[in-house]
Amino acid sequence: MYCKSIQQRGQCGKILLVLLVIITSLFEVGKAQDKKQIDSLENLLKKAETDYQKVDILNQLSFSLYDFNDSLGLIKALQALSLSKKLYYKNGEKRSLTLVGIGYFSSGKYTLSKQSFIQSSNIVTDGDEEENHYNNAFLGNVYCDLGQYDSALHVLQATESDIKRTTKIRYLSRVYRTKARVLNTLYRYSDAIETLKLAEASLVNNSPAVLSELYFLYFNAYLNAGNFSAAKKYATLTCEQAKLSTSNYSMVQCKLCEIDISTHQADYKNALKYTFEGIHLTKLFGYHFPRAQLYLKASEVYSELSEYELAASFAFKALSLAQESNMQGLMAEINGTLAWIFKDQKDYRQALKYVNESERIRTILKDKRGIANCYNTKGLIYMLEGD
Repeated sequence: MYCKSIQQRGQCGKILLVLLVIITSLFEVGKAQDKKQIDSLENLLKKAETDYQKVDILNQLSFSLYDFNDSLGLIKALQALSLSKKLYYKNGEKRSLTLVGIGYFSSGKYTLSKQSFIQSSNIVTDGDEEENHYNNAFLGNVYCDLGQYDSALHVLQATESDIKRTTKIRYLSRVYRTKARVLNTLYRYSDAIETLKLAEASLVNNSPAVLSELYFLYFNAYLNAGNFSAAKKYATLTCEQAKLSTSNYSMVQCKLCEIDISTHQADYKNALKYTFEGIHLTKLFGYHFPRAQLYLKASEVYSELSEYELAASFAFKALSLAQESNMQGLMAEINGTLAWIFKDQKDYRQALKYVNESERIRTILKDKRGIANCYNTKGLIYMLEGD
């Protein structure tokens, strides 16, 4: 923690160290069933009689690993891709490219991710409509993380139409969930909630990981719409399903809910606890976007506590990750947060620098509400400068 006296800084340093040790010990123990499943696939891989079988098992192994070790999942997907190309095994290559796309998406390499999903969809195999629908649902998330919201909605609406035309509904709920995420980002909270109802009604897979994601999206939409009681309900549901899931990402979604609920209730101690737990989880499975979000959450909590040095430090960590992967929407939000931090420290020159950058990005994104918020922030800075 940031503390005002040398004595306080020493005490806070010890508290943070103990907190980090506790958090690490909580998550170091892996789930036995995860290891059992991976071990089983590894054994099958060793016993595979043909290279075609190896490709299929590598793809299964990659998919299983993504929930808690996506860097290893990507390695297996790339191995499957290389082998399937040598064999001219189109079904295996198509699936491998999809899984490579997921791996690159998780690590924030969006250009490579997009290329992989498109390449997968361009490979024609028998009955490949569902795989293409899955690819396009992920493409929607790629575009959303990049702040390319029109592109996201275009690909998702086209996929929704194709699913209804072909009656291949396996991934219709996934398309709706991604669409709801985009709509929520665009401040269209009522539309997001109605789309989530469609996602819920069209669920084919109601596994804990899928339900956790669905409830997490409901949580964000209701929280942003100002319905805190509904948001709190869905935060509870998110965490209940996350604890039943084998997915680290589901647990990160739970932590994000807990952070927002605690912050709303001014329970900053627990907000920080959940934030550090979430950061630790993202380091286990590597998804850059939620890690940047969590750094930003830490910044916002420390800012509420008037601990501006730590607030700025975490905001810059978030900004570095967002810039590395060109997450435009998140970059705009982080720059806005930095503007407030420097404003509160009466460093108005720096505050204007970051609010102007936030406005520049939001203008590119055609984010009118965000631009209006930037105008309000600048007006406040100019007023304070004149005092």
